[in-house]
Amino acid sequence: MKAAILLCLAFGAVLGQIPSPCNSPPQWEGREVRMDYSQKYEERRRLFYDQTNLRTRTIAEVEINSTREFYDVISLFKERKMYSLNMRTKTCNVTNIEPDRAFHYRGVHPDARFEGILSLGAAGFPGENIQVEVFSANETNDFYTGIVTSPGCIPVNNIHISQKYGYEHSDYFDITVGITDPQAFVPPTNFCDRSHVDMKTAVIFLSVVGAVFSQVPTPCESPRQWQARERVAEFGKNFEEYHKVYYDGSSGRERNIAEIEDGSDREFFDILSLFNENKRYMINMKTRQCNVSSINRPFRHRGVPPNAQFTNAFTLGSVALPGQGLSVQSFIANVTFGTFHEEYFGLVTSPGCVPINNYYYNPSEQTKSVVAYYDLTVGISDPMIFVPPPECM
Repeated sequence: MKAAILLCLAFGAVLGQIPSPCNSPPQWEGREVRMDYSQKYEERRRLFYDQTNLRTRTIAEVEINSTREFYDVISLFKERKMYSLNMRTKTCNVTNIEPDRAFHYRGVHPDARFEGILSLGAAGFPGENIQVEVFSANETNDFYTGIVTSPGCIPVNNIHISQKYGYEHSDYFDITVGITDPQAFVPPTNFCDRSHVDMKTAVIFLSVVGAVFSQVPTPCESPRQWQARERVAEFGKNFEEYHKVYYDGSSGRERNIAEIEDGSDREFFDILSLFNENKRYMINMKTRQCNVSSINRPFRHRGVPPNAQFTNAFTLGSVALPGQGLSVQSFIANVTFGTFHEEYFGLVTSPGCVPINNYYYNPSEQTKSVVAYYDLTVGISDPMIFVPPPECM
């Protein structure tokens, strides 16, 4: 899996020389969407980060009417102490941080090596494209890869993989450099008092609102045809792969060509899906054998679905540093086609509506998929890309 991440992220980098690791801000606060693939777990939370003193504080964004537990957690890695407040039951728990649990660097790891350059958003949309750099590092029993803005080195997302804790993925939004509350990492004596909980809950609900609008925006219209690189990860199947994707929303067509891992014994496929014709052509890229089948699900809108609802507005990267942030909007939708049902959550640039991330959840199959897009260009460069390959005729 690590080889796939690095091979695909490094692919496409254009460099005169290999850059040395940049220095991410050591202290900042923002919002985080954290996904634990091995635990099939996802959480949105407020994050206070202090790399200098190896401290973090995470405050979960409470979901109204949810039966889940939500926590306010202070982690002090120098002291190896964790203070966890259950925001529903108002109970506290103080534990030792396990000896093999390392501090997670959210920016560029001190021992990182450069892997490649990518872009988020789309070329040709002024103010809706930022350049990012990719770095990776190996720790004891842990592997890290992270994406930061260039040249500001502001965290955008990162992945930590370990044998014990599995695969953890975080995306970061609305980052401001520095810590506004000097007491953020101090476990107060009234950490479990209701007054403290109510104050923090208020902060959480204010952060969920995020932006004030005179009226709720209507769904924007994403470009109908584009091509990009994508990273697909599926929670329920422990699957991750990188593709070149060609998307035609006007005619219900897409083509996904896997990026092959050198030395891997896995199978990789070139898949052409023609939804209007209910045909899928799947070529094994090693054997060149083709399989033609029917399609048993509706066409997925990679941009904003027609029935989507606006949920929020964010900044990917920094809200304060010029050229180091990308304005995005989020939308949700339910897709039903016969017995097929899927829930959608997506991020797109604003106002161009260019796809950044899509999240899909299938309740009946209990699967979650995350798709991220890089180096997107509007339009299709090859007019023959949706023609079935000769191996399938």
